[in-house]
Amino acid sequence: MKHTWIVLFGLLIFWKCEKPLTAEIILNRSIKAHRFDPPIDSLTYIKTSQLFFPDGTLEKESIEKHHLRWRPFVHHIYSNNQHLSWRGDSIYNHTDATVLKEGKEYIAAKNKFNAAYFVFWQPAKLVDKKAVLVYKGQEMLPNQQPVHAIEVSYTQHNSTDQWVFYFDTKNYLNRGYSVQHNGRWSLILNDEFHLKHHPILVKKRRSFMVDSLTNRRVLRAAYTYEISSLK
Repeated sequence: MKHTWIVLFGLLIFWKCEKPLTAEIILNRSIKAHRFDPPIDSLTYIKTSQLFFPDGTLEKESIEKHHLRWRPFVHHIYSNNQHLSWRGDSIYNHTDATVLKEGKEYIAAKNKFNAAYFVFWQPAKLVDKKAVLVYKGQEMLPNQQPVHAIEVSYTQHNSTDQWVFYFDTKNYLNRGYSVQHNGRWSLILNDEFHLKHHPILVKKRRSFMVDSLTNRRVLRAAYTYEISSLK
């Protein structure tokens, strides 16, 4: 009986001393879970994108090849007989041997690189001094996955977008995020990961058009990332 009381007393002390979860603690655990350390030198992957009509039928499919090298940094995208590269502050269109500096083509190319970098490198991209993180508690995703929810805002960017990132309550992998952009909500679910790689990167994800409570869901897109080289 005395031994039982000692065990219970010890558990009570442990419970009182354990720090409450914060957004920063969850993010740090997620980065460790995704094994972003040590950094890699290069990565090549094939991205297949499928867009769907509201009735679920396929609207169109596209394929991109991405090659990244970090020292020095350069990111190549090959798609639809077009070859773009981004290094430093410059974007090159190798197809017609031009440097993109302004205009619609430059904005479209920059958005393509930014989107690839932001999506594929989560949760590491959330380590940003301009990002404000707020832990919102535990939630249940539509696929019945329990997650920790972290609200993210970028007030210094003068953006009205609202972001909520979701982290597995057991292994802390990033299970997806929801975002409000131009008054519309989207829910992105990370369905599968490349678990044998360092770092652990997403393999399959889906994007849904949803209401603010993610109750009404319409599949908009599905993405597959096949890694062909990682060093």
